[in-house]
Amino acid sequence: MMYLPKPDIYAALNSIPNVTVLQGSQKTEAVIPSITFFIGDNALDLTLDNQISSQDILVTVDIWAEDSAKADSLLTQAEQKLREIGYRLSFQIDVPDPANICHINTRFSGIKT
Repeated sequence: MMYLPKPDIYAALNSIPNVTVLQGSQKTEAVIPSITFFIGDNALDLTLDNQISSQDILVTVDIWAEDSAKADSLLTQAEQKLREIGYRLSFQIDVPDPANICHINTRFSGIKT
C-alpha cells in the first residue's frame, strides 16, 4: 500500500512550539513565524510482482521568521523532528527577501519501506 507522508510530516512539524505549520501552496497566508511544507516527490520502487517495495520521498520545507536567530532555531527544531521520523536534511539555503522577513528553504529526503 502506498504511504502518504503528509500527516506524519505535519504532526512532526506541528509539535514545534510557537510556530504556525501549513501545507504549502501559492495561497498560503503570511503568518510569522511559520513553517510551510509540500511533497516535492514521492517516487515508488516496485517489485517484479508490481508491488510497492519502497518510496523515495522529497519534502520541501520553508521557514519564515522575523529574524535570523528565530529562523535558525526553527530550522534546528524542524531538522530534529523530521530526522526522528526518518527524513534527512539534504539542502538548505537562505532566501533573500526584500520585505526583511527571514526565509530559509530546505529539502528533506527519506525512504519509506
